[in-house]
Amino acid sequence: MIRAPEPALLGHSVAYWEGDTLVVETAGFLPRPDGNGRGIPSGTGKRVVERLTLEDDGNRLNVVTINEDPEYLAETITQEHNLRRIDATLVDYGACDPEVAQHYTRPN
Repeated sequence: MIRAPEPALLGHSVAYWEGDTLVVETAGFLPRPDGNGRGIPSGTGKRVVERLTLEDDGNRLNVVTINEDPEYLAETITQEHNLRRIDATLVDYGACDPEVAQHYTRPN
């Protein structure tokens, strides 16, 4: 388990390889009123482990996320997602307003 030097809004992450899987461990989060989802607060003991593995010749990404927060969650939550590569055209929505974009990364 990693230890963050100072609690931060997005925590402190350390990544490493386990074979073909990239493992990202994040801890040291600041408490937030919605840090574990809508209406579910998070505490300083929150810890997230993400495991990312390419499959199907790099055309699919398997992501397993493990979320622990002993202060607010009765048990560990594990979620798994499979993302598939598609050919798509990106749409240009014009200039990004940095003030609006930062709204979603500020503490409440």
